[in-house]
Amino acid sequence: MKILLVVGLVCFFSNNIFASTFCSDTLPQEKPYKISRQQFLEKYGKDDTAKAIINYYFAERRTALWITIITGVIAILSGIELDKVVANHPAHMEIGNVFFILALAGFTWMTVSFALIGVYLFLHNSRKRLLKILNNYFNGKGIPSRLRKQIRRKLAIKTAVHGFD
Repeated sequence: MKILLVVGLVCFFSNNIFASTFCSDTLPQEKPYKISRQQFLEKYGKDDTAKAIINYYFAERRTALWITIITGVIAILSGIELDKVVANHPAHMEIGNVFFILALAGFTWMTVSFALIGVYLFLHNSRKRLLKILNNYFNGKGIPSRLRKQIRRKLAIKTAVHGFD
């Protein structure tokens, strides 16, 4: 096992050294969408609409990330508790214990589902997709109608809550 690890590390480092020394034109270039929110605003925030799209996407990504983290931790903890409860109970359980285990299993399944929804939302609101929408907008193709409705709804809620235009 140690020999396999050493051989793998030698191959990995020799490949990187060879590629950087002899194949400089084949190295992957930095992707234009792998930039921060501030860099997106500086580079693509030419008007208020583009800034609103950028802010919307990054807010949605942050929300999805928090949903994933919180529900993922709860799912892990409830799964561990479910495992403890099932392992510590004998085969002949009382009806109350069965209902408790079923409720805990349902709660665990629900939190796992919410965590997966958060992962989907995070991946759906990717920076690559944001860049594609901004490029289409700047090339005159417009904004997708669903995105336009979502941004308008979010701005209406923000205006109603904070009371400013």
